[in-house]
Amino acid sequence: MHDIVTYTDSVPDTVSVQIGQLTKQNVSDLSMLGVPPSNASYPLYQYALSTEILMYISRIGKFEQEAPVRLVVAFTDDAQKTVIGFVLYLPVIKDRKACGLTYMAVDSGHRRKGIARDMMAAVAEDCPHIELTCFINKVPVYESLGFHVIGYRDTQIVLNNRTDSSTGEMAALWTDPIFQSSEFMQSKSKCC
Repeated sequence: MHDIVTYTDSVPDTVSVQIGQLTKQNVSDLSMLGVPPSNASYPLYQYALSTEILMYISRIGKFEQEAPVRLVVAFTDDAQKTVIGFVLYLPVIKDRKACGLTYMAVDSGHRRKGIARDMMAAVAEDCPHIELTCFINKVPVYESLGFHVIGYRDTQIVLNNRTDSSTGEMAALWTDPIFQSSEFMQSKSKCC
C-alpha cells in the first residue's frame, strides 16, 4: 500500500532529499535528452536535474500568483517516511485548472502498483487539464492514464488529457545559475 500527499506549501527537507535521490536514479527517464548511465556526462545530468527539481520544490507556496509550483509525493505508507514516487507540476498562471506536468518518477522497485495512476489522480484533483511531454516509449504508459498524443516538441511527444493545449503559460525556472555554479564546474572537470 502507499500514501499520496500533495504539497502546496513548504516540503520537509527529508522529503526533498529523497526526491533528489530518486531524481538521480531516474535521470535517463527524466532528462529531455534521455542520457544513459554509460554517457561520460551522466553525473553532470544527475547533478543538474536534481538541482533543478530541488529549486522548484523550494519555491512551492512562495510565488503563488506569478509562478505556482505543486508537488505530489507517494510514500510507502501513511507514516510518510519513505518516498517512492513524485510528480512535479506547474499550474498555468491564468488558468489554474490547467497545468504542465514537468517531472514524474516512481522508484523501480514500486512500479506497476498503481502509484503513477494515484499520483496523476491527485494532480487532476487540483488541475483537471494536464499536459506533458515524454519519450515515445513512454506514450503507452500515459495513454493508459487517459492521455492523448497531440503533437511533438523537440525529442518529446506532447500528450494531453484533453484534445487541445491550454492557452495559458507556466512560469518555468531560469536554470542558467545551475550550469554556472562551482559545484557544476567541479563535476564537469572530473568527468569531461
